[in-house]
Amino acid sequence: MFYQVHGGTFDEDIVKTVKKAEKVAAGNVKAYGKQLYTVLFFDEANTTESIGLIKEIICDKSIAGKPLELCQNLKIIAACNPYRR
Repeated sequence: MFYQVHGGTFDEDIVKTVKKAEKVAAGNVKAYGKQLYTVLFFDEANTTESIGLIKEIICDKSIAGKPLELCQNLKIIAACNPYRR
């Protein structure tokens, strides 16, 4: 899954996207087994005020302290753009 982050992206948008990715990952595990990984890619992660939430999701594997459902089969990565003046 691919999710474009921008200045108008809010915490609720990111949470919805992660929940959707968890559902996709659950479907993939059910259909293909535990060896298949689902990847959620946040592009331009540093362009939103929600960077703290993205950090929690990627590093802590949780949202508001609640662990992600399929953290073993759901891989979440992000790209940051270089600083521009």
